[in-house]
Amino acid sequence: MDVDSPNQGEPAGRRPGLGHRVTSAITASFAVFVVARLLQVVFLATLARLLNPADFGVAAAAAAFLSIVTLVAQMGVGTAIVQSPVLTDRTINVANTIILAMAALFFGLMEIGAPLVATWFRNDLMTQVVRVVALAGLGFAIAAVPQGLLTRDLRARDLALIDLAGAVAGTALVAIPLAIMGWGYWALINGLIVQAFTRAVLVRVAARRSFPFILDGGEIRRLWARGAGFSLVVLFTRVASQADRFIVGRYLPITALGLYSRANSLMGFPETLYGQVVERVAFPAFAQVQNERERLRTAYMHGLSLVAIVGMPLTIALVAVASELVRVVLGDGWQGVIWPFRILSLAMYFRLSVRVGGTVLRSSGQPYLLAAAQMVFAILTVVGCLFGVQFGLIGICAGVVSATTLNYSLVTLLACRRTGLGFIDYLRAQKNGLACGALSIAVAIPTLLTVRYMEFNAFAVVLCVGAASGLAALAAVILAPNIFLGPAGRMVMSNLLGASSVRGRSDGGQN
Repeated sequence: MDVDSPNQGEPAGRRPGLGHRVTSAITASFAVFVVARLLQVVFLATLARLLNPADFGVAAAAAAFLSIVTLVAQMGVGTAIVQSPVLTDRTINVANTIILAMAALFFGLMEIGAPLVATWFRNDLMTQVVRVVALAGLGFAIAAVPQGLLTRDLRARDLALIDLAGAVAGTALVAIPLAIMGWGYWALINGLIVQAFTRAVLVRVAARRSFPFILDGGEIRRLWARGAGFSLVVLFTRVASQADRFIVGRYLPITALGLYSRANSLMGFPETLYGQVVERVAFPAFAQVQNERERLRTAYMHGLSLVAIVGMPLTIALVAVASELVRVVLGDGWQGVIWPFRILSLAMYFRLSVRVGGTVLRSSGQPYLLAAAQMVFAILTVVGCLFGVQFGLIGICAGVVSATTLNYSLVTLLACRRTGLGFIDYLRAQKNGLACGALSIAVAIPTLLTVRYMEFNAFAVVLCVGAASGLAALAAVILAPNIFLGPAGRMVMSNLLGASSVRGRSDGGQN
């Protein structure tokens, strides 16, 4: 996602251009992101063999409620820190003060309102669980402002390392040992709390500054005026992403919620990996060129191209090997996850792409426009899930995929209008991804059918399909980079691998 214009060359000795800084940030963070995601898969596989779907269902219900409450409590102030053109120490300290104050208020509300959550989910266990998990909300609040500062400074690698440390502390050191000891869903709840406070401590250390408490009416009004739009965007997005869990937990058994949450979690690994790059690198970078339409247009076009290159073959692969992948990661006792996972994976490309379009709208000062689109998305998700719940988890997944597809169409249309990206340019941005998708079909599907016919076990199937697809992708990158990578892909590969063979002339003259 190059955001430098063709003639933005800088004299020697000056700070590197924004495009170079963005690709460098991605390159420095990529390995850490991948390691973190792989470890999370290992953690998920371990916990899936120690706990049952009902345990995951209780934890998923509590986490869904906590995510909504935490978001409302922060009022978009953390995001406003990233997007603000001018940021003073006083603004930073006021933002930290109001976030912590709001977190304390909502902690009290969660303690009082926990029985209402239990009533919604029709599970008395939820009262105590919500009261305990509320502690994690305080940890999220402590981390909010320093995380915003690190994001603003494009310190994605530091944030990735912090996330990795938090996951290790919360899951490897707490959740898994407690699960072995028979703590059930409490292992997951305690792991979440430890992870939240570990991240809070580390992100404050990384910020290398103090945050004295300051209240200033003028600063509060300015922060909330700027943060309200971002808060609405994330609120509606969060409602849309959690509404399915609330509906499953309300109308289906808690075991079904456990199965559904594992399908979402397994599908979410690649989305989270890509999303972290978008949120922590692309958003602050786009914000710095929000008033330069041509550079923003080029950046968006490159972003769409990268999503297509990654998302199209990934969607095909996940749908194809869903059965084997679930058995490898979760074990044989989670067969109920296979079809929900397969159906949800159909929308993988749309889920990745909508993040880039949303980032363009947010970073270019259009949060209320994006908020309106996300409100429509939330409504579509609720309606789709309520209609689909009569068909069980399969119906819920179909409703979510339909809402996600429509949301992609709307957000992409708005982002294209904001950047001036025409329909032909939009199609050009997809061509390399289509080539990658066609290659994936040509290689992965025959390989899959062959190894299934030979009755390989699940792990061998996933390994063979992955190896065949990887070798085909490597050959494509080396032999035909113009077809399979394009300008945006060559730029990223050049930074990741340092290979001159994949360098080339980009559409905007940027490499």
